[in-house]
Amino acid sequence: MRRHLVFIALAWAFFIPLAFGQEGKEVKSGGYTLERFETGVFGPEVQAKLEKISQLRQQQIKRLEELAAQPNYPNKAEIYFRLAEAYWEESLYQFLKKTRQYEEAMEKFEKGILTVKPEEPKEDYSVSIEYYRKVLREFPNYERIDEVIYHLGKAALKEGKTKRDSLLRKEGVEYLKRLEKEFPKSKYIADAYLALGEYYFEANSLIYAKQYYEKIIADFPKSPMFNYALYKLAWVYFNLRDFDKAIQTFQRVVSFVSSGTGKGVVEFREQALNDLVVTYAEIDDGWIHAKDYFLKVLPEDQAYKKLKMLGELYVAQDKDDLAIALYRHFIEKEKTGEQVPQYYRTILNIYKKLNDIKHLDATVMEALDFFKPNGTWRTVVSQKSPEAVQEADILCEEFLHWIANYYHKEAQRLNSNEFYEKALEKYRVYLSRFENSKNAYHVNFYYAEILYDKKKDFEKAAEQYKKVIERDTKGEYVEDAALGVIYCYEEMLAAAGLRERAKKGKIEVVKVDPKAQNKPIPETELHPLEKEYVAAADKYVSLLQELLKDPEVKKKNPERGQKIPEVMFIAAEVFYRHGQFKEAVKRLKVLFEYDPSSEFAAYGVFTMLDCYQRLKQWPKVEEWARKLIEAKNFKIKSKAELEKIVAIAVTENARLLSEERKYSDAIKEAMRVYEEFKKDEKTASKALFNVAALYEAQKNIDMAVKTYLRVVKEFPKSDVAPEALFTIALIYESQTQFEKAADYFEQLEKFKDYSETPAALQNAGLIREALGDYAGAIDVYRKFIKMFPKHNDTPMIDLRIGVIYQEKMGQAGLQKAHLQFTQWLKTYKGDNPLVVEALTRDGAVLKASDRKKNRNAATELFQNALKAFSRLSNPDDIGKAKKFAAQSAFEIADYAFDDFSAIKIPSTLDTAVLKKALTAKAEAQQKAEKLFEQVLQYKSGGWSAGALFKIGLLYYGFAKELNDVPIPENLDPQTQIEYQAILDEIAKPVWDKALKAFERALKLAHDERVYNEFSKACGEYVAKVNPDGYPVAGDELVNSVHTKDTLASTSFIRTLRRGDIEVKFVEEKSK
Repeated sequence: MRRHLVFIALAWAFFIPLAFGQEGKEVKSGGYTLERFETGVFGPEVQAKLEKISQLRQQQIKRLEELAAQPNYPNKAEIYFRLAEAYWEESLYQFLKKTRQYEEAMEKFEKGILTVKPEEPKEDYSVSIEYYRKVLREFPNYERIDEVIYHLGKAALKEGKTKRDSLLRKEGVEYLKRLEKEFPKSKYIADAYLALGEYYFEANSLIYAKQYYEKIIADFPKSPMFNYALYKLAWVYFNLRDFDKAIQTFQRVVSFVSSGTGKGVVEFREQALNDLVVTYAEIDDGWIHAKDYFLKVLPEDQAYKKLKMLGELYVAQDKDDLAIALYRHFIEKEKTGEQVPQYYRTILNIYKKLNDIKHLDATVMEALDFFKPNGTWRTVVSQKSPEAVQEADILCEEFLHWIANYYHKEAQRLNSNEFYEKALEKYRVYLSRFENSKNAYHVNFYYAEILYDKKKDFEKAAEQYKKVIERDTKGEYVEDAALGVIYCYEEMLAAAGLRERAKKGKIEVVKVDPKAQNKPIPETELHPLEKEYVAAADKYVSLLQELLKDPEVKKKNPERGQKIPEVMFIAAEVFYRHGQFKEAVKRLKVLFEYDPSSEFAAYGVFTMLDCYQRLKQWPKVEEWARKLIEAKNFKIKSKAELEKIVAIAVTENARLLSEERKYSDAIKEAMRVYEEFKKDEKTASKALFNVAALYEAQKNIDMAVKTYLRVVKEFPKSDVAPEALFTIALIYESQTQFEKAADYFEQLEKFKDYSETPAALQNAGLIREALGDYAGAIDVYRKFIKMFPKHNDTPMIDLRIGVIYQEKMGQAGLQKAHLQFTQWLKTYKGDNPLVVEALTRDGAVLKASDRKKNRNAATELFQNALKAFSRLSNPDDIGKAKKFAAQSAFEIADYAFDDFSAIKIPSTLDTAVLKKALTAKAEAQQKAEKLFEQVLQYKSGGWSAGALFKIGLLYYGFAKELNDVPIPENLDPQTQIEYQAILDEIAKPVWDKALKAFERALKLAHDERVYNEFSKACGEYVAKVNPDGYPVAGDELVNSVHTKDTLASTSFIRTLRRGDIEVKFVEEKSK
């Protein structure tokens, strides 16, 4: 019969994910399985013994198979049972053997000895299971049927687990439950409970697992599985997150097995203690409870081993506050212990991980003080463990260096003076404590960098840079340090006013002051600081030349010494500034000839280019740029950039030629750029555009237009393609070929992103208006609105469509105008001048359509216009809107004028009737006059003139109607004369007021130079009232035709392309 291996020592693992009693999720457990144990004890010696047993077993299987094959063999149930056992044990042995081979192969694969990853073996108990099934199927009354059911259930569970066959595992569960039901007294019932408990535990059905473990504990207290069941019950509680019960249960396990002996018992107890560590990690202040418990059941040293395990677990689980508290406890307990540096390292690493710089900084300084020379800890520990002292120094240096670098990096990132100060302080402490460390070399350099960059203490910075050189003339930063010395002296020169300050890290090319480029530079001696400056350059060169004698230096770092030529350039630059041109120029030319491909050669050339550029010797600029290209020297400028310089030089030469009116030569130069850089769309398109511009300047308009069209055709996606179209449109506009101009302006709709496209479409629309193509203008404006719905001019353009309908399409256009204005007012909201205009125009359209029928609607629009105007606060907005506000006020008053005119004075002798009529007429006159007076407050000249004229017309009409009242019939002549005299007497002051009103209007027309229909009419009426005093009815100063219609003028249309959309200036020609 197969013997069972019962293994109870399990290891805990940190990174198995927790489950919370939800089926399908992985649960956390000790993590040590029976299979792992079996594999672990399967060593070479065991394998050799088991191999012999395997050979005998295989022979036994063969004989058993032969017996089973005999039809009439009397005891087949026993044969099948033994075959099931034999196959089980053989399958297990073969699996263990293959597993060992797999582990050896994986080790070789991980070391790179094997290139193909080996395949992990799998257990296969299918033959054994089938024989168990045969027994159960064919011999259900077999005397050991309970054992068969147990093994079949256990085998199905194992096989199902291996093959991840859930149906097979469920079959195993059914067998075990059958055993539980049919054979409750079987000796395998406890084993069945354990198997079922394990199955449900692994399936995360923790409640069921709990029931089976508790059955073993309750019913089989003396079973070998008791302690293991108790142990797994603790893990059930753990996964149910009932950590207090888990702790109590683990403590029971420890208590039960503590009196036992033997390797397995000791391992089991140790495992339970370890699992307690894991569980204590899950409760608040667990380490305090753990400390109390472990000190009760373990010697102090072993108890603290467990606490340290807990500390490691805290760290692994990111329970940082608990970890810090626990390690602080270790430090406090072991004040002179050798492991204190390790404790500090753990705490510092946590703060570092959390990026808790404040506490990290404080703890670093605390550690520096704790481990200081001649301190208590160092004095005690140095005698017994020099290694611990060394570890403490390494710790302090490492974290001090890190925190200093952190402050330095953050200072650079944030440009924070506070962080720079902290970095400086940490570097200072570092150099005072670890002056002889190899890292002091780097710290000296970083210290120098901050002194240079931020403190601007160039003298001290130079000292630090020199210390870097002194520490190691062949070190990593020797070149940068040597350059740093140069930069420091450069800054000191700048501070002394001897040199312009250059950007650190870059040798500046000489830039000649354009105002002083023709001014002679006298030859002078070098200043002492300049001599030091040159000496620093010489030092750099000597250091690097010596360093580069070792070929390995260049091999390891090919960039070493690349700045030697640049630094050599410094000397030439100094000579240049002192007028020692012979030496300076000789060096510049030698730089290029010495190594045309080097960076310093490029600097030399660019200095010369700068000079030639300022001298406007563009052919020389082209020549030297081409020399760099031929030398393939792209150290400073890429080939494309140098070619661009060539193109710029040729283009600028063409410009100079054009200024000299040598257009043919200029065109040849520009075409040379086009031909040479045809593949470069940006350069070639601009060159061709320049050719077109030169033709335009040459007045060769036909070739200019053709060439601009070539730009559009050959480079349709270039930046200058829309500019070319725009220019063609301007050319045609200037030639008064307005139809063509409009067409080309409209073509810019293909270039929505071009900045002038909105203006171009506006120009096209305005030109079409000027040409009388109002439908075409409206189409263009609608395109504008569709393309640029968010453009600032869109509301104005949209409103313009209504204006065209209103002003250009006669009576038929009024309805469309009304619809356009109505939609406009729904679309555009807010307080702005256009709203005032739209409301006014809409009201005017309704009034013009049907004065009487639309009076209420029109009046409401006029009133809303005035309300909208009153909400304006910006002076510019008020200025733009005031004429429309004035018009709305005028139109409202004009309706009052209609009311006044409608009242007639009757011919009657009934004084009551006459008085009533006169009173009504006077009140209507006063109401209308008041409303017209309100127009004046808007100070819009044209409408003010109209209002004053209408006031005069009110009095004029009143007086004239008085004069024209028919004399009642049946009056004698004398009474008729008296009746007429009374009317004349009433009319006389009215005529005077009419004259004054007309004079007031006429004065406004002259003072404000208002020339419109109202001023003209005013002149006519004032002459009627006082023909002797004003015989000037035809004076052109008050004639409305005095206004010039600029609609068809070329200059007017040109102004439109600048974005002004107002076509008709007649209405507001006056102020």
